Amino acid sequence: MMKHREDIAARALDALETEERRRFDAEADEATLAELADMQQTAAALADAVAVAPPADLRARIFEQVAATEQLTAEETTPVLAAVESDDTVDAETLDDREPALVGGGSTVAGPRELAARRRWFQRPGSLLGAAAAAVVLLVGGIGIGQAIRTPDPVSALVHAADVRTQTASLADGSRATLMWSDEQGEAAFVFQGLSQLEAEQVYQAWFMPADGDPIPAGTFAGGDGSVVHALDGTLEEGDGVAITVEPEGGSEQPTTQPLLVMLT
Repeated sequence: MMKHREDIAARALDALETEERRRFDAEADEATLAELADMQQTAAALADAVAVAPPADLRARIFEQVAATEQLTAEETTPVLAAVESDDTVDAETLDDREPALVGGGSTVAGPRELAARRRWFQRPGSLLGAAAAAVVLLVGGIGIGQAIRTPDPVSALVHAADVRTQTASLADGSRATLMWSDEQGEAAFVFQGLSQLEAEQVYQAWFMPADGDPIPAGTFAGGDGSVVHALDGTLEEGDGVAITVEPEGGSEQPTTQPLLVMLT
């Protein structure tokens, strides 16, 4: 039987554990191997892609927009992830030493002093964006997803776009986020590995962050142990930033928490 395409994508990304990889290879049929080969061929094309440098002034504008939005109280939201790091993996302890970031997954809720410190740090664009503007790391493998989020599948279209670009960032809980986007298609999608589950009645929400306007909602999604894919709802304009926040179930019209992740396209 053909494997789920998210499993094939994870194998192409070399994101499976040793035992999972052995089981995948042992059980893969011809159709699965053919699709795996196609994804790996796409990876070779991505390896020649060129990183896109974001406009310098976009960074400050993104954080001005989000910082100006009223924040939830400690009782209303539980931080679960830290800010993204640049090229190398940064663990939670390192982030704690550097700045009072959203580090965590712990059960204790931050007190008023900690929240105030986080807010002050968050309002300093240079501090976070040294980490949040993650270096462009090209995906070692193509991505295909069996769960069609829209029709036609925007992730498949992105993989084959002539101008596809990717950024990959590590989060403090060990999960990884890859943003794929195409300026020509105006499409973008996140692919997460090991994204933490949230509290009940909370969701992750994606946002387009235009340089000259307010954040635009781009759909909600849940965490999960395996691959989590979210194709952003709406049109990505060239130069937009993209952010992820934690919001109440159903999503919000504007961000109500500090961003867990900001990437600049």
